[in-house]
Amino acid sequence: MCTHASRAIRAWGPLGLMCSLPWIAGCSADPPVGPVGNHTTAGAPPAASAPRIDSISISMPRTTILGSAFTLHAFVFRSDGSRIEASEPRWSTPNQWVLAVNSVTGSAVAVGIGTTIVTVNAEGVAARATLTVEAPPGGGTSDALTVDAFSVVEFEYESLPGWKLYAPQLLVTAAPSGSVTVLTLEFHVPGLDDPIPTIACGGRVPPGGTRQLNGEVYGDWTFTLDDPGHRATGEPATAVVRFIDNTGATGAIRVHGPIEPGGLPTYTGGRNSGACFHGYGSYSR
Repeated sequence: MCTHASRAIRAWGPLGLMCSLPWIAGCSADPPVGPVGNHTTAGAPPAASAPRIDSISISMPRTTILGSAFTLHAFVFRSDGSRIEASEPRWSTPNQWVLAVNSVTGSAVAVGIGTTIVTVNAEGVAARATLTVEAPPGGGTSDALTVDAFSVVEFEYESLPGWKLYAPQLLVTAAPSGSVTVLTLEFHVPGLDDPIPTIACGGRVPPGGTRQLNGEVYGDWTFTLDDPGHRATGEPATAVVRFIDNTGATGAIRVHGPIEPGGLPTYTGGRNSGACFHGYGSYSR
């Protein structure tokens, strides 16, 4: 699923720490029958060469507030003076803990205060832009989110016997008064080396709604933790959930939960991908 490193978080979508969503290639119809080899028509004007791509630009805010969500867009400028939206742009940022970005869809959520660089690559050209995330006006402390359940599933892939991976399970509920955006997730699993990298979530929970944060994506978990050569001791794990509510107030919840043996999730066809997943074209399903 992803490139592996000595300390890894495997993640789909805006988590984007190590990999991006796969593309499923479609099949085109049979090509039309036409002349084979060199072919010219007497008196026909020479074919005009396609305009070249000179540069690319990023359309996005330069400043935003914590918890805001938007979609990145890229436009290419061609030698004939035209400007069109870039084809299949790939997005990245070195600081997912300021801006969670889905590398394929361009869905973005501001999950931390600070500044980061957004990079786009498309059609052989690249561009960079700076984004600053600021604290919302008013601020304050929120209690608008509760964690209903927390546990960590320990599992392994058939192709990697003995290599233990961990899929945190978090069920959360927002207060009826307004929506909540889960910003980041932090975990401590006894037996795995600290610090475990923070997960940029950016998942929205509607007013009074209950959401799983980790879910199924193409038959795998949305995000997992692993530490090659190490295994959880079986002592309870710890999670810290940081969030912001619709008034701009922020909060953090620390919870403890068991390590439980399990496996990969049942394939749902995208119906249970979890609030932290930002594929399928939207950050706020």
